[in-house]
Amino acid sequence: MEKMTDAQIIERVKNGYIDDFSLLMNRHIKGVTTFVKIRLKDSFIVDDIVQNTFVKFYKAINTFDVKKQARPYLLEIAKNEMKMYFRSKKNVISLKETIGKVDKHDAFDLRNFIEGLPSKPKNILKLLYAGYTYEEIAKRMKASVNTIKTTIRRLRMKNEKR
Repeated sequence: MEKMTDAQIIERVKNGYIDDFSLLMNRHIKGVTTFVKIRLKDSFIVDDIVQNTFVKFYKAINTFDVKKQARPYLLEIAKNEMKMYFRSKKNVISLKETIGKVDKHDAFDLRNFIEGLPSKPKNILKLLYAGYTYEEIAKRMKASVNTIKTTIRRLRMKNEKR
């Protein structure tokens, strides 16, 4: 059997031969992974972004124009996934940023404030200070991102009033 082109594979996937998507994935995974690895150092994040890239491509495959090459489309998806990753990291406030500007007495007060909270808000703050994004916290806490943001905002306001 002769080697199929990307267009042929995509047409087959569109026609219900979903197992053929693995052929396309195997053909392009190394290039997409290298593209992402050059820009990111964390191998876990690289794997997540590459996986999300192929999932998004698969979900949108019915709208893909087979006259175009798959590789540039995959790299564009990967680039957008990396942008979303970097955007989500901007929402993280480190413990050093928060406590680094306060003296030991204030740090002790903050620690007492956190320890006096009910378990759910306490866990949210601990995850935030451990460097998790709002999205990661929401996933772990089985809550929406907006709920996490609102909880954190209310806790900050409550702490400022003390």
